[in-house]
Amino acid sequence: MARPRFKCEYQANEFASGLVGLLYIEENGYGPESSADLMHQYGSPVDKLD
Repeated sequence: MARPRFKCEYQANEFASGLVGLLYIEENGYGPESSADLMHQYGSPVDKLD
């Protein structure tokens, strides 16, 4: 069973992904075709963690 911390992080990531998708639609008038579209538009947090 996953530890509660990881479950909370997973839920937070899922929530944030939905918000970023909605923001993309609001700004562009259509949804992203892939996660690459979102990374190109907004960047990737992974780069900032290194």
